[in-house]
Amino acid sequence: MLRLLLAPLLLTLAGCAGLAPRGGDDLFDLQRRAAQAYQEQHYEAALPLYLELTERVPGDALAWFRLGNVQARLAQPDAAVQSYRHALLLNPKLGKAWYNMGLVQLREAAATYTEMAAHIEPVDPLQPRALHNAEVLLELLGAAPGQDHAGAT
Repeated sequence: MLRLLLAPLLLTLAGCAGLAPRGGDDLFDLQRRAAQAYQEQHYEAALPLYLELTERVPGDALAWFRLGNVQARLAQPDAAVQSYRHALLLNPKLGKAWYNMGLVQLREAAATYTEMAAHIEPVDPLQPRALHNAEVLLELLGAAPGQDHAGAT
């Protein structure tokens, strides 16, 4: 009977252990360096730091959010969306992750329609619709093609 009572407790404790940061000695320094690189917009330097941080503290929604921002700034939209989704699994109320994920997806949709219009025949009935959709999405994003679109930080 005691084993039946202890089994769920042990499973719970084992699950919690997976969320705990490993090697807390230099964790504060890692967080500080990642935040500094991010704030100074050194995204290439911030990327490996946030990758390590999310590996060491996988339950930190803000670290996943920042990783998504870094990946978006480094033109890694698929990775950015994946990181935003991870942040939202941890904290579904993180509005800025929802917002930035939407921006990345809008940019990708605009790029898809623009590329589609460039590759299909001008007589294709979908060509004007593709151009229109790209134009509407770019207007929604509030910028001309090639401009930087800042999201929530």
